[in-house]
Amino acid sequence: RWLETAETLGWGCLCLMPYDTITLSWVEQGLRAAEFTIWLALVKKVNKQAIGVGNAIRDWLGQDCIAGGPITPKELLGIETVPLAEGARFEEVAD
Repeated sequence: RWLETAETLGWGCLCLMPYDTITLSWVEQGLRAAEFTIWLALVKKVNKQAIGVGNAIRDWLGQDCIAGGPITPKELLGIETVPLAEGARFEEVAD
């Protein structure tokens, strides 16, 4: 399932998965195979920004690192943000 995840979402997305929420046991046993494939397709469709960030991480790390090689001497990976517009606010929406 980890290979299917990497092939569907991209290898860099494995770095973004919140392992406290999407646990090893859930990935490996939480859903039937067909359900897991559907879940991956849904994640890919709904979380396009995460796929893009995952691809950037993959490109930054490089194939050697993804294959288990060292990260050094890589430079720090930065995330650029755009300041909120003046007067902008967040509103919590109930589930």
